[in-house]
Amino acid sequence: FNNNGVAQTSSARVNDSAGTTVREYSSGDITVFPTGNFVIAMRRNDEAGNPTGDEDDVILQFYNSSGAKVGSNIIPGNDTGNDTTFTDFPGEFAYLSNGNVATVWNSRDPFTGSLDNDEYGSYVEIYNPTTGATVVSEFLPYSDQASTGRQRNPGIAALPGGGFVVTWTVNLAGAGGSFTSDAFYDVYMRVFNNSGVAQTSSVRVNDSAGTTVREYSS
Repeated sequence: FNNNGVAQTSSARVNDSAGTTVREYSSGDITVFPTGNFVIAMRRNDEAGNPTGDEDDVILQFYNSSGAKVGSNIIPGNDTGNDTTFTDFPGEFAYLSNGNVATVWNSRDPFTGSLDNDEYGSYVEIYNPTTGATVVSEFLPYSDQASTGRQRNPGIAALPGGGFVVTWTVNLAGAGGSFTSDAFYDVYMRVFNNSGVAQTSSVRVNDSAGTTVREYSS
């Protein structure tokens, strides 16, 4: 619509494949970038994709400032075998100084070939919003730590001088530690450049380590 509420496009379905009795779409939340381009983030409940039960996927669709689709629906990380979700809707996106867009999400692993082979993982992926193409495929922000434990609640923000920072919550016995069922939760951060190359190591944000009676979350 324009500023006067006059439609500039017809109504258009966002999800490429139509919903069915075993595959439904919801939460069409919108994030607008400085160029006027935008992305719509959806959830897909897919019983057909997971014979043992419901599977929730995150689906993205980029648009230009005129409301025309850019590319097709994207599943971050092409993760179709696990429950995936953003920490918050409408999504977690960072518009980078080179015009690309980075996003973070949670995936309830494990599956054969996953980067994080434990129960929960946090991931980053970078896109070109003008083409809808993946520029940097999924990676773990905590690649310098053990991938055991539960990495959850990722957040992301662009930095004024370029690059971005990612935060996440994890229950490890310190960086590189071993996971135990009653391990405490800490918050970590790491800085990356626009290409997704780490500029720092993973750093604990909370001064005092988490304990069984004091935990931190992002």
